[in-house]
Amino acid sequence: MSMKILVLCVDRDDDIGVKTGIRAPLVGREDNLAAATKLGLADPEDSDVNALLSAVSTYDSLVKEGQDAEIATICGDVRVGPTSDLILTQQLDQVLEEVRPDRVFLVSDGAEDEAFAPIVGSRIRVDHVRRVYVRQTPTAESLYYALGRQLKNPKVRRKIVAPLGFVLLLFGAIWLAVPNAAPALVLSLAGLYLLMISLPFQSVGDVFDKAGRV
Repeated sequence: MSMKILVLCVDRDDDIGVKTGIRAPLVGREDNLAAATKLGLADPEDSDVNALLSAVSTYDSLVKEGQDAEIATICGDVRVGPTSDLILTQQLDQVLEEVRPDRVFLVSDGAEDEAFAPIVGSRIRVDHVRRVYVRQTPTAESLYYALGRQLKNPKVRRKIVAPLGFVLLLFGAIWLAVPNAAPALVLSLAGLYLLMISLPFQSVGDVFDKAGRV
């Protein structure tokens, strides 16, 4: 007797729902392919498009091999962490109850989505994890463009730019104790600027309060 395989795509921060209005969970090839198409039209550069298409491709390959398989996508929330994982867990339980698989092939577009893998593994056997990468030509122009795109992403700014700004601000504050305060002032202003563009401040006075929580 063959075991049923569930090809499971995880979108931890719910880019699919936010950009398309589609509500998860999505079960079945037709719904997943439709979601990939709609997301691709809404944002062709979103890596979740590739994850969805990769999941559909994996499902098709399994069916072609004669395997008993199903495909599903679960989505979390923009508030990544306990909130998103609780929603994902509820959707996962719903999918497992509906599909009744014996094992899972997990598909994601990066480490953030894969952070949910242990919760999946606590409920069902995970036989395979596939992380989907987008191949790009490594030219200076494409690197500059990609960097610019990433810096417009609020998640990237919070995780990379904000900590860098806080470090510069901290070093600048420490350096103010030395006689030559000009470099310290430059560092402090640079750090303050990075914090202001990376965190949603209501006023400049929020900088120190939010920087302490980065």
